[in-house]
Amino acid sequence: MTLPVLHKQKHTATKEESVAGQVVIYKVEVHANGGNADIELTDAVTDTGGDDLMYSKVNGTDGSWDYTNLGGVIFNTGLTVVVTGTGATVFIWTDVAQLTA
Repeated sequence: MTLPVLHKQKHTATKEESVAGQVVIYKVEVHANGGNADIELTDAVTDTGGDDLMYSKVNGTDGSWDYTNLGGVIFNTGLTVVVTGTGATVFIWTDVAQLTA
């Protein structure tokens, strides 16, 4: 079995955005360091659609969601990442390179 090459990208409230075109999300890791963290992932090139995946953690906690065993979560249009919260950070593993603003 061949494992996919994954791209890991850090996103913060000041470095958001992401991918135009189809992307597969394999893992999401959220860190709330300094305030509560709210993360919104949208299957769109801009933050105009409904949120497809949402994550929240309270200050001082972390969370990890691994979709590898499911084959990943496919976003067909693109991936837009919105991070809210002081010190909030999200790491996202995908099959294509992600960009940050």
